[in-house]
Amino acid sequence: DSADLVRVAQDLFVVPGSPDTVERRALAATLRTGGALAHHSAAAWWGLPGYEVEPLHVMRFRPGTPGPPGLAIVHRPRRLLAEHLTEWRGVAVTRPTRALFDLAATAHPGRVARTYDHMWSRGLISTRSMDRCLAQLEGRGRAGVVLMRTLIDERRHLVQPTGSRQENRFEELNRRAGIPMLRRQVDVGDDEGWIGRMDFVGAQRRLIVEVDSDLHHAALSDARRDEERTRRLRADGWEVLRVSEHDLWHRAAWVVDELRAAWFRAPPVHGCTNRS
Repeated sequence: DSADLVRVAQDLFVVPGSPDTVERRALAATLRTGGALAHHSAAAWWGLPGYEVEPLHVMRFRPGTPGPPGLAIVHRPRRLLAEHLTEWRGVAVTRPTRALFDLAATAHPGRVARTYDHMWSRGLISTRSMDRCLAQLEGRGRAGVVLMRTLIDERRHLVQPTGSRQENRFEELNRRAGIPMLRRQVDVGDDEGWIGRMDFVGAQRRLIVEVDSDLHHAALSDARRDEERTRRLRADGWEVLRVSEHDLWHRAAWVVDELRAAWFRAPPVHGCTNRS
């Protein structure tokens, strides 16, 4: 019954008493404008230091009405592709590559360079993804393109960082859980064939832990692929725990508890009598 809900915008209601958080306001702004978080808001949503989600900046395709005023600053660029957008933490947002190009048009070059390097160190962008976005967006008079071309060329010699920082963080939490250490990067298959290379696999129990990165597990197609892999693993007798990169760094206690519980739910590996 709409009488039991609180209106936050036209055709948008929330449950009475629910907290008025930045996450709720970001969701409301993207739903009502039909857009995605962009610019400084997108950078903050991806967890980049030095940025705030508010004031909310939203980017949307040009056709249609701009949405109600007051919820967000709405940008309607001449060039916006569907592949520049994704969903992360339940809210539509521009991908890191696109957010960086948009920041380059307005932010100080030094700040853009630092943001580029932070995205690179986290594996949110690559030379290939930046080159692709540059080819899509470069054009006469577009602000920030010269800066982005320079930053990309200056960093071509760099080796893309591996997942070692993320893996080391997981292993730290593995030790906190007080269970045997899981093995990194193990190929797993079933009767149908190879399923994939798993992030962490138990040697004594049939436990698999997959760590979903911010970049590579945000899109709908990624989620469907992950669901199919998880289905096959569970059908083959594996206990599967999925955690996000965000969980590793911001919900460590939860990861430790879930990992410990999953370990004791997992059946022993055939021939292994270790009950730890």
